Amino acid sequence: MRRRALRLPLWIAAIPVLTCCAGSAAGQCGPHTLAFNYVAPVLGNPFQAERVSIRTGFNSSSDDEKQPLTELIARDGQGRVRIERAGVTYKIKMGTEADREGKTRTIVICDPTAQAVTQLDTFNKTATVFREEKEHTLASPRPRPEFCDSFKGVGPANLTVEDLGHRVFEGVDAEGLRLTSQRPSLIVREQWCSKELEIMVVSISTYAKTGAKEEATLTKLERREPDPTLFKIPPDYTVSERVLAESSPPAPPKLP
Repeated sequence: MRRRALRLPLWIAAIPVLTCCAGSAAGQCGPHTLAFNYVAPVLGNPFQAERVSIRTGFNSSSDDEKQPLTELIARDGQGRVRIERAGVTYKIKMGTEADREGKTRTIVICDPTAQAVTQLDTFNKTATVFREEKEHTLASPRPRPEFCDSFKGVGPANLTVEDLGHRVFEGVDAEGLRLTSQRPSLIVREQWCSKELEIMVVSISTYAKTGAKEEATLTKLERREPDPTLFKIPPDYTVSERVLAESSPPAPPKLP
């Protein structure tokens, strides 16, 4: 692999890079991790899908409200979870490819066995591997809690929870909940979680004060083993590793 970091050519316009907070996520990708980006990193339950997110009512001039955000999600039989999302659009100003437009992509891979999170920057062809300073170990093994149950009753003391029953999404059964929080302002979250797939299938958050809404829906689900190369660092990428200070085990997910 290359040892010299790649730099942006001067003839490409400067662009910000979309990141996924991989550093903070590294502590949430071990053998006892319950969820990584609302996906359980579990063995023997592979799939591929897209997750489409739509935000409305936040800022009408914002680019992220003009078109949905599509994430490509994959989990292999080893429990590794891969999240890929598009970043920003760039345009080449000079050279043989002048005026050609492209889009950066950010890829984050959670490997619970290696207890590491890898972030790939497809524009600069770099890979950053985040690891804990010390591996998390438990003095005595304890049963792993159910993935969907971890989202029940999580939040402030005045949170109310309503059971919405069962619905089928993309061919899998999902259990629905409506969670309402009064503080600091009224927030209603409707979520549908699949125990069979161990992933959040649908999530809709509504902010009563502003009318803003966030919706995320799983689509194009395929229950099969993904291509193994999706979870590997390309051979022409520059690789660096960051060791993070030991952190406490991750807290359960919170109501937004």
